[in-house]
Parts: sequence; C-alpha cells; structure tokens
Amino acid sequence: MGRKDAADALSPLPEAAHAAITCLLVYRWIDDKAAFLHRVRHLLAPGGTFWVVTEIAGRSAATDPLQDLGIAPAQAERCRAGRCQRRGRR
Repeated sequence: MGRKDAADALSPLPEAAHAAITCLLVYRWIDDKAAFLHRVRHLLAPGGTFWVVTEIAGRSAATDPLQDLGIAPAQAERCRAGRCQRRGRR
C-alpha cells in the first residue's frame, strides 16, 4: 500500500457528522498539517472535539533532527482557541 496524504485519507468520511476525532501520535508526521486540520474541521459536527496527542516541539536535544516535528506550546494554545494554523517553520 502506498503512502497516502492524511487529508486524502479522510475524504470518504461524511462531513459535519463526527462528535469526536482523535489523532494519536501521528500529527508530527503529517506533511500538510494545514490541509489535514482543514479537513478535520469539516468532518466535526458543530461542537465536536478534536483530540490530538503529540510531542511538544523543542523538548528534545537541540541536536535532534526531529525536534521540530511536534507542535510548539504557542501552536497548542492556538488550537485550543480554535485557530490551528501553523505559523513559522514546518
């Protein structure tokens, strides 16, 4: 099976029909986070919950090439406020 874009993988699901969507330990590996989050917003029913479990960026050693793959604390706060657009570096 080939690699599939995360947003495309969600395409067959009905829109505005899900009370909760979870994303456990994979968010850091999604290439196009903006497209993924856009699709999640369309899938959630009004008042729905998007629950993400991921690493916080910058908590590993500065020499770790993967240290930037998590989300920054400021981005987590934006997501809590409903504004999950990623700013700055990918």
